[in-house]
Amino acid sequence: MELRKIKISENLDTSERIQLFRLLEKKQAFFQSSELGTYRTNLTEHHINTDNAAPIKQRLNKDEVKRQVDEMMRNKGR
Repeated sequence: MELRKIKISENLDTSERIQLFRLLEKKQAFFQSSELGTYRTNLTEHHINTDNAAPIKQRLNKDEVKRQVDEMMRNKGR
């Protein structure tokens, strides 16, 4: 993972950017990038309890992810 190619929100101050880059450097092994821009790892597993609902598979909606991250950044510190 080339850290300098990662787009970081301009809402982060210098200290927050440094903390983020240090975390990304430390946890690089958890990420695998490809030329297609997909990121995957097989180093961890998780379980989501859906009760009796059948699981569904959807493609990542990058616009929705960006919207939610932007909203979290606007609300940080509240």
